[in-house]
Amino acid sequence: MVKQNGASVSKLHWINGPWRGRAAIAECPRGGDLLGSDVTGWHQAGIHAVASLLTAEEVAELDLTGETQMCRERLIRFFPLAIPRDAVAPGGQTVFVLRSLLQDLERSRGVAIHCAGDGRSAMIAAGLLVLAGVRTAEAFDRIQAARGAPVLVNDAQRNWVEWMAHTPIRT
Repeated sequence: MVKQNGASVSKLHWINGPWRGRAAIAECPRGGDLLGSDVTGWHQAGIHAVASLLTAEEVAELDLTGETQMCRERLIRFFPLAIPRDAVAPGGQTVFVLRSLLQDLERSRGVAIHCAGDGRSAMIAAGLLVLAGVRTAEAFDRIQAARGAPVLVNDAQRNWVEWMAHTPIRT
């Protein structure tokens, strides 16, 4: 959590990327009555699009059911991309989300990705980086530098990022 305008909001870990916009891994927003301040914090930080990687069960458990509406109210595009813990990203919807986020980044807009702190956000952020031409190892190094902590991805997720590096889905 960080202080912004006197209120605590979830932290954004800004990633050094080759695009004109800014990309961040966001800490999982706080649920319930605190969700609005986190989404407002994203908006104030220049976030135009958010990808949530939580499953429906996690959204309910964390009390984040209002996230879509709160983003919409603050003119933040919201992309729900449910990825189970320790899993790799699903096919078609992931390509759509990655293309959309890359377009925002190329248009100098801010994007954020969040999960529940277990590697899914790092996997998707690394996917964005490799699609923008960054080598896989360098992508994970940049994410680690942004977070100030080791990247928590499993071998399947690392292999998915490597596969993305060789997949022609650029915008």
